[in-house]
Amino acid sequence: MLVGGVALVTGSRGARAEGVEGDKAATNERCAVRIAIALQGKSADAALLANADPQTAIDGMLASPEFADRYARFINSEFNGGPSTAATDDMLTGAFRILANTTGLELNASVGNPGEDRTATGRSASACKGCHFDEWYALDKFARLLPKKTGQGDAVTFTAPTEGPQQLLGKTLATDKDLISSLVDSDAWRFSQCHNVFKFLYGRGENQCEAKVFDACVDALVSQKTIQSAVAAVAKDPSFCVK
Repeated sequence: MLVGGVALVTGSRGARAEGVEGDKAATNERCAVRIAIALQGKSADAALLANADPQTAIDGMLASPEFADRYARFINSEFNGGPSTAATDDMLTGAFRILANTTGLELNASVGNPGEDRTATGRSASACKGCHFDEWYALDKFARLLPKKTGQGDAVTFTAPTEGPQQLLGKTLATDKDLISSLVDSDAWRFSQCHNVFKFLYGRGENQCEAKVFDACVDALVSQKTIQSAVAAVAKDPSFCVK
């Protein structure tokens, strides 16, 4: 009876070990499929499916043209609205889009009453000057740094701004290049881009319990300054393959 009992226990342990190995293989395959679809938009190949740790393949996938194309399409869909048919640019709209696309700024536009002064003088009134002149995102001041587009198609021309340097973001900015460079060097840009990374990988923004992974994404942008490093910080976290 003792011998039989030992054999029975040993057989049970062997079955559990095989079950664990089978579960691990299935988990790896699911991880491989998720990574391939998320980063390159295609099915996982045989090598990735057989990889004992599919997340080790992430760096190579992030260096591929397929990832570059997929992420560019995603960002393009996030940033751009429909095509404009206007012959001239609304520079305030352009300023807001730049701020929204780089820092994630969200504003609700107020609708003026008929006959209200909507010139710079009118926008400097107490009801409007906060967004247009006083806040860090002062739209009118940002717009002063943008070239103005005139015409359409092959007849498009751009006129350089004429209102001189502006005091914005705690410094003196003289050109639209200065403006973009300063925005992209801000924490607001890094937070906004990591928010986009979560949307790219998960189809949603980050949540509170993912603060540690979000911080790792931000740190990657600080140290390596590439979107690939930010995506890697999230996709390589063990949680990416189990959620």
